[in-house]
Amino acid sequence: MTTARVVAGKLDADSIDKVMLSGGSYLVKVRGAGEVEVDYVFGVKCDAFPAATDDNEFAKAGTVDPVINGEATIAGWVGVGDVSDFYEFTADTPGELGFEIGDIDGRLKVTLYGENGKKLRRVTVDEAGVLFKDIVTPGDGRKYYISVSSADNGKGGENSPYEITMTYRQFEADEGDSISAPQGALASAGSVDGWVGYGDAADYYSVTITADEAGLHQLQLKDVDDKDAKITLYYEGRRIASITGGNGYSDYINLLVGKYTLVVESRDKGKGKYNSDYTVDLKHWTSFGAVKDGSLTIDKINSQRYSAYISVALTAGSYDLNALTAAGFTYELFRNSKGALKAISAKGGTFTVSADDTYYIRLFNATAAAVSGDLTVANNLFGWTPATDDDAAASSIADASAASLLYDGGPAAVCDSAAAALTDSTAGNRKDYTLLA
Repeated sequence: MTTARVVAGKLDADSIDKVMLSGGSYLVKVRGAGEVEVDYVFGVKCDAFPAATDDNEFAKAGTVDPVINGEATIAGWVGVGDVSDFYEFTADTPGELGFEIGDIDGRLKVTLYGENGKKLRRVTVDEAGVLFKDIVTPGDGRKYYISVSSADNGKGGENSPYEITMTYRQFEADEGDSISAPQGALASAGSVDGWVGYGDAADYYSVTITADEAGLHQLQLKDVDDKDAKITLYYEGRRIASITGGNGYSDYINLLVGKYTLVVESRDKGKGKYNSDYTVDLKHWTSFGAVKDGSLTIDKINSQRYSAYISVALTAGSYDLNALTAAGFTYELFRNSKGALKAISAKGGTFTVSADDTYYIRLFNATAAAVSGDLTVANNLFGWTPATDDDAAASSIADASAASLLYDGGPAAVCDSAAAALTDSTAGNRKDYTLLA
C-alpha cells in the first residue's frame, strides 16, 4: 500500500511518488485529514511499459546487419516484463568491431558472445559511453551475439530504453609483399602511408639513395594509433634505425649510396591486438654546420640541451677534446659506419683518427644558463670560446633575415665559409634547425 498526504497549495498530485503496478484492479481511498469538507479532483497518470519482445534468448535473437566501414544501430527497451533482449550478427570479412551506447535511464548489463554462446565481454553501465572496442574478427562468416539486460533482472528499479551503435572497420588485405619483394619505394625526403595489423603483419618498402641524396637523414613515424606499429630500416640485412614506441623520430642516420629496406610492422606481428594506420617520412638534411681547422659560431645552446649535429672534417692524428669539458660541455662523437652514425669513445678526452674522415659532434650544455660561442678545431685541439655581449659575430647571428631550414622541402641553406652559425631549438620531439651563413 502507498500513502501520500496532500496539503492544498503546497503539493500537487504530480509530486506523489510513482508506483510500479502490474496488470490488474486497484482501490484508491481518499479521505480528509479532519472534519473539514474538502473538494478534490483525483486523476491517475499511467506510463505503460513497452510490450515484451520475444527475443530474450539465443534461439530467438533478433538479426542485425553490420555495415562494413560504417555503423549499424541496435535499439530496444528492457525492464519489468522484458528482462533481456538478444541480437545476432555475422562478420564476413576480417575487421574490428566496436560498440557504444547512448543515453539510458537505468543500469544495464551488456554482454558480447561468440558463435557458440561463449561469453567474450561483459559490462554494466549507467550512462552513455563505449561498451566494447577493438574486437577483432577473422571475418570467416562467424556469428556473434549481443544481449542487453536490466541490471536488477526486471525487478523494476532499472528500466530503460537503449540505442547501441555498432561499428565494423574492415581490415586491409595483405599486399603479399616481403623483404625481397617490397610493395613500393620510399624516396629520400619522401613519404609512404598504409596500414598494418591482423592479416597484414608488415609492409615493406625499398629505399634507394643516390650520390646526390647521400647524407644525414631522419625517419619520422606518425598517424599511429597509440603504440601499435613500429618501423625498422635495414642495410644489407643489418638494422641501422628503428622507432618502436609509436609516433616519433629516429636518431640521425648518415645514409650512403645504396639500397635499403624499410619494414613497418604491427607490434604483435599481426595477431590482432595491435592494428594501425601509419605514415613514414624520410627527412633528408641537406646542409649543416661544418668546421675544419677553423671556427663555427654557435648561438644559444639552452641549459641542459643539445646543439645540432656538427660535421667536422679531421685528418689522421690524435685529437683532444678536454677544453670542451672545461667549458661546461659534455659531447657525443660519431662517425659514419655503413650508413649509420656510430658513437666513438673518447676516453680521457682524446681519440685517434687513423685516416682522413668526416666526424660528427653534438654538444650538450651541462651548465645552468644558455651559452653561445665559437667551436674551434686547430692543431688537433678542440676548443670553445664563449661569446661576449659586444661580439660582432654573435650580433650578426641574430639577423632574422638569414637563410634557414636544413632538410629537403624548403629553401636550402649552404655553409660555404669557415665561419658560420648554427642554432638549435626543440619543441617536444620535433627538432628544427636554422643555419645562418
